[in-house]
Amino acid sequence: MKRFNDFLQVLVKHEKTIFLFILIFNLLPVLVSKYTLTVDGPAHLYNARLIVDLLENPNGILNGYFVFNNSFSPNWSGHIILGVLLKFLPAYLAEKTLIISYLVLFPIGFRMLLMTLKPEAKYFVYFIIPFTHSFLFYYGFYNFHIGIVILFFTLTFWFRQVKKENSYYSLFIIGLLSCIIFFSHVFIYSVLLLILFISSATVLSEIKDKKKRKLKLISYSKSLIAFIPSLAFFMFYLSTLFKRGETAMDYLSLKSIFGMFYHVEPAKALIYSKEEIFTKWVFILILIFLIYQLISYFRNSTSKSSLVSKQWRNILLVVTACVFIFPNGTSEFGFISTRFILFIYFVLFIFLATLKYPKWLLIVSLLIINYVNIALVKVYFNKNKEFTVYAEAYIEASKIIKKYSTLLPINTSKEEWLTSHSSNYLGVDNTIIIKDNYEAYLTYFPLKWRGDNLNSFHLDSDELLLSKNSINQVDYVFCYGKQPNQYKIDSLLQNNYKMVYTNQDVRMMLYIKN
Repeated sequence: MKRFNDFLQVLVKHEKTIFLFILIFNLLPVLVSKYTLTVDGPAHLYNARLIVDLLENPNGILNGYFVFNNSFSPNWSGHIILGVLLKFLPAYLAEKTLIISYLVLFPIGFRMLLMTLKPEAKYFVYFIIPFTHSFLFYYGFYNFHIGIVILFFTLTFWFRQVKKENSYYSLFIIGLLSCIIFFSHVFIYSVLLLILFISSATVLSEIKDKKKRKLKLISYSKSLIAFIPSLAFFMFYLSTLFKRGETAMDYLSLKSIFGMFYHVEPAKALIYSKEEIFTKWVFILILIFLIYQLISYFRNSTSKSSLVSKQWRNILLVVTACVFIFPNGTSEFGFISTRFILFIYFVLFIFLATLKYPKWLLIVSLLIINYVNIALVKVYFNKNKEFTVYAEAYIEASKIIKKYSTLLPINTSKEEWLTSHSSNYLGVDNTIIIKDNYEAYLTYFPLKWRGDNLNSFHLDSDELLLSKNSINQVDYVFCYGKQPNQYKIDSLLQNNYKMVYTNQDVRMMLYIKN
């Protein structure tokens, strides 16, 4: 027993060193490769390059193809950050800087929030690390994840300032952070409002003295001043959203929802079968913590929960309800239920962290979860090494393309979902007009096609019957993926294009117009 206690003391003493090690180890998949391939990441990086060019040359060639979106949409922060980084860094370093910042600040922000709520709760930060490399991250939802990071810091400032008198400095910081969250992602901003409302309502409901409750209500009302700018943006955005009309809705089945939670889907990303070997331990540990709390409750049913536990219990209940109330997708938004399930885990870990456990249970669970963290990093490490070859080949091909040329990508295979928009890497170092720039078709990104360019086109393996007149409108044609319909591509290109680059290792070919 003495040896075990000595072991516990060593772990507690060196906990900061352990956290730093896990934090750095979690970066290995990004550090080992020049590029970190995600679905939408190349498109965000490419459009950031276009934004920089348009701002530097407002009357240049790009102005004939793209214009800044005049619709008001909270989905810009990632593009702004990447645009600033591109001013003094090459594209791959700009992307790497953004991703590393996210992977570092995500756990740090969560740890700060836990320690603000309850100092000894910091150990639960290790449970959040498997969710940093989530499938939503590998979808390239940069703005969404920037919003998550800022959310943790905003909540930290909020719960610190409610413990004392409102200071103008704290209110200013909270107001600024809430605006950044809004312009990062409207879902995260909605979650922020939800958490603050439920936590405040819980506090007020626990105050029995009417005079004290009134004073607390006045204090909260003063704090609302910080949210006036972001709330004004939010209300204006909702009004524009209602004008556009959202009709098509897609709901997940109950089986899918429970399956996603049981299989810890948000913590999986690239190879589900391998990742599930380790992520199942996250669910098992959660189950053990809940069973322990249930047993503790029946042994001592007279003990009262702390106020902070009640706050996060209520938040957990409401966020869980949102998974069943809201659709997973609409005509404009996607992965809504999936995002709520991700936040169920975040809130659940915070709630569990506010409760009491024996030291031996915490230590054993920390050893298991850190094993899970290390094992998952190994999976992402190997997969990132494999996929960075694609990005490097695209960059190599882009050196042949003349600046401001038009290019049509042809994706001849949809088997590799991660490479869906990977052709956008062709334009991150060399400014060109890529005709399947999907962001420019949507209302919630910074740029849109100008005039006739709105009718730009994209070919994939199911759409290879485009007329020869249409395909001849572009300077370059770029084919990538498996070539089951290569004969159709050859018949379209005929004698009008010649091949100037090929890489059979990653199955890509670049053609230039004669």
